[in-house]
Amino acid sequence: MQPVDGKNFKFSYVAWDSEIASTNLLKVIMEEKLGFKVDALQVEAGPMWTGVANGDVDATVAAWLPLTHADYWDKFKDQVEDLGANMEGVKTGLVVPAYVEATSIEDLK
Repeated sequence: MQPVDGKNFKFSYVAWDSEIASTNLLKVIMEEKLGFKVDALQVEAGPMWTGVANGDVDATVAAWLPLTHADYWDKFKDQVEDLGANMEGVKTGLVVPAYVEATSIEDLK
């Protein structure tokens, strides 16, 4: 994966803790070890995918596939390249403290 202009690199990411951490870790490695100037742009999921698809940004590590971002993948899969997972076995969901007597989303007020 080469940045568009050879020395500057742009990531886009969504404001989820895992993606903030992943993106900033890569930013530091690319700057300190590889000599790139890296911009990391925090955006919503739609602009993140659109930016990669149209070349406004070079990459994202915040694509949650195959489920969370399935609609974006379906829309942009011919315009982006999937380089593989950077995390495996993760789950998404809702959690509540043990003292909350909720067993479903409907129980939450």
